[in-house]
Amino acid sequence: MDLANHIKPEHIFRDLRVRDWTLASEMLADAVAAGAIDRSGSSVMTLDTSAGESSHRAPLFIAPGGAVVHDRRAHVTDITFALASLKEPLALPDGDGAAEVVLYILSGPERSAWALKAAGHFRTLLAEEGLRERLSTMSREALHAWLTGLDLRLDAPVLARDIMRPPLFKVFADTPVTEVTRLMEKHRSNAVAVVDREEHIIGEITSNRLFKLGIPEFFERLASVSFIREFDPFEHYYTQTGQARAGEVMTTDFTVLPEDATIMEVVFTLTVQNHRKIYVVRDGRRVGVIDRVEIINKVLNF
Repeated sequence: MDLANHIKPEHIFRDLRVRDWTLASEMLADAVAAGAIDRSGSSVMTLDTSAGESSHRAPLFIAPGGAVVHDRRAHVTDITFALASLKEPLALPDGDGAAEVVLYILSGPERSAWALKAAGHFRTLLAEEGLRERLSTMSREALHAWLTGLDLRLDAPVLARDIMRPPLFKVFADTPVTEVTRLMEKHRSNAVAVVDREEHIIGEITSNRLFKLGIPEFFERLASVSFIREFDPFEHYYTQTGQARAGEVMTTDFTVLPEDATIMEVVFTLTVQNHRKIYVVRDGRRVGVIDRVEIINKVLNF
């Protein structure tokens, strides 16, 4: 089933003026509430969005400049979309950047997999197909015709590329550790890849690794700390890390999967193999990140 069959030209908007994500969601929900294209694309079904059943989610960061809002409602049996560029960028609630383009998805619980696949297509269109620029230059009809010609299947398998989060920052081997810790704190990340200038991953730095930098080796073997109450395990921490670079403290124990890895491979790697984070690669270069929070947000709760 093709994504273009579930969006009408009149559900594509340019320079939408909104002040917050609640208003953006409500406006796009109103736009599709009167009717949505059914699975065959040949008729219109009515969507009753009343009865206090709204379930607007916080926008999910998909790609630089883009976010998805999935409005999942129990009584809706199909899926429909609205696409909009925003007059002014809206900051993401989690503080990780702002969105200039938003994909609104209205679906029922049985279409969650299709919604997830649509979000993956949206990320690709933003990152590789110039969707933001096309929204500003093409008419609704022309943009819809372009989408129709792309064969954006919703019933295809969900892959790593569909659920990954784009890297939020870069850490190189010569990045000071003090800068690494600042970036990790800012983005609430407990692990970060160290890359070369071509985005090949050469190592990883974890919060646990940074924490242990200030702990003497014998400290890990102690059964109790009761007899050394005055000992400060971090007294040499800043001396040791003040001039250190990422390449000096990184490890090579990291996990990668190709962008076409299946969702089951991703879940198996995170759960059964107990890896905290997966770096998604294309031709050996990092293009995204998946951790357990991504699985919860984009699979279990999407």
